[in-house]
Amino acid sequence: DENNNDNKKKIPYIVFVGQLSYKTTLQSLRDHFLSILSPASFPNHDASLLKIRLLTDPKTKTSRGMAFVELPTPELMYESLKLHLTHLDGRRINVERSSGGGKHSSLKKSKIQTFREKQSDYISKTVDGIIESFVKNGEVEEEELDDGVRGLCKRHSVQVVERALREFVEEKRSRKERKETLG
Repeated sequence: DENNNDNKKKIPYIVFVGQLSYKTTLQSLRDHFLSILSPASFPNHDASLLKIRLLTDPKTKTSRGMAFVELPTPELMYESLKLHLTHLDGRRINVERSSGGGKHSSLKKSKIQTFREKQSDYISKTVDGIIESFVKNGEVEEEELDDGVRGLCKRHSVQVVERALREFVEEKRSRKERKETLG
């Protein structure tokens, strides 16, 4: 029955964004999210469905360094997690699933811990895959990237890791060419 569908509680797909600069605005945060989320991926191609609640100081009206972003689908929420550890307004931001619920509930803390573990595991596997593709393509030798380097890579966004590895490969090629030229 139609009335029952209207009465069903909508499941929110919310991410928490932390470590924002106090200079971050709603528009700059929206632009950052839309840099990875194509408007075409929103229902009816409507990017206005991206809802942002930037927490602000009541007196100064400036950012308190955190926000909640509500997305219309679980796919967009998971896509937005790629923004974790990216840079915005000079800060490396955190983007994590929100657990909802009360401020200090133990269930909420448990959910957050589980989300963080899953996100960390996902980042770790993704970075391992990126490194493996560079090794497989012969661009990087397995022994060139020790555990310390791999650990460092896993503390940065996928985009940063890919860019750093590309720069490393390019520098390695450049040094080899210079060495061959000099004899």
